[in-house]
Amino acid sequence: MTRLLTTTAVVVAAMVFWASTLPLEAASFSTSYLAGGTWNTNYAQGFSPSVSPNPDLGIPFISNGLATQVFLKQFQFFKSGTADTASNIQLAIVNAMYPQLSQNASSQYYLPANTIVGVSSNTIATTSTIATGQPITFSFNALPLNYGNSYAANFVNLGTDGNYYPVRVSSLTANYSLNPADNAYHPVTNYGTETQYQYSTTNFITAGYYNGYSFGGDSNFSATYDYILRGDFTGDGKFDASDLPAMMQALTNVSGYKSTNNFTDAEMLALGDFDGDLQFTNADLQAILPALMSGSGSAAAALKSVPEPASFLLFALGFLGIGARRTWLSR
Repeated sequence: MTRLLTTTAVVVAAMVFWASTLPLEAASFSTSYLAGGTWNTNYAQGFSPSVSPNPDLGIPFISNGLATQVFLKQFQFFKSGTADTASNIQLAIVNAMYPQLSQNASSQYYLPANTIVGVSSNTIATTSTIATGQPITFSFNALPLNYGNSYAANFVNLGTDGNYYPVRVSSLTANYSLNPADNAYHPVTNYGTETQYQYSTTNFITAGYYNGYSFGGDSNFSATYDYILRGDFTGDGKFDASDLPAMMQALTNVSGYKSTNNFTDAEMLALGDFDGDLQFTNADLQAILPALMSGSGSAAAALKSVPEPASFLLFALGFLGIGARRTWLSR
């Protein structure tokens, strides 16, 4: 038994050294609507990471180990030819397309603070230098979003009172055509469906609420996200037994691991918080083992064949703590 543990520990140590030399990279996907060519100025566009993702992450994204949290990196609208007077523009992401807007003493509408999920890290001084059809690009520092939730991207100005005020900005929108069936103008194409007004654009406010375009018409936009496979500490696109020693290595210097891989706190939790306490600690080692053993294939089978797996984890962690200098001998 002692020889078995010695061999296992040496293998674990070797795998930890190998894994620690490989920086991870989050995978990316996007959602977009790019089919419109109509000139307008608009306030906001509704969207969801789960509506028409490219590439399509599908059901496995939710059910087979991937966290449902994704990280917004960039959001783009596209300049229309309509004259634009807006300046010092930021983009605010809110948790619903139609929030009840607040009003200041001058009856100006602003976004309630409790609806704002995040604000772009950059400010567009003016769109006058951006050509028609070119992107108006806003950057985000890996803003955490829930994959299945709906949001809205709002053009805003930051007021001197600290509130964010919606502002209309020149942007392309969906083309409309007459539908003989009801003699009404419908979008030629849609992001979402004609009845999903949470995924539409708006350029009008009535009684403190945005008015969506008819039949869910949209602004052209493109959103880029990163996502992380929970538990994939080796970065090979799989969650299996090889991730255990790499996870143990990460726990020896969490801040260094985050820095090496350019991870935010939220991304680190998406990768390694297996016990759901919103921390990445040694406690997650105990929680990762059931997840590994519930899998299929040779890795899961190998783990299931090891007696007292929790004891194995403690032994391996202890081995990392004292280093590889001590040699265990059988008696």
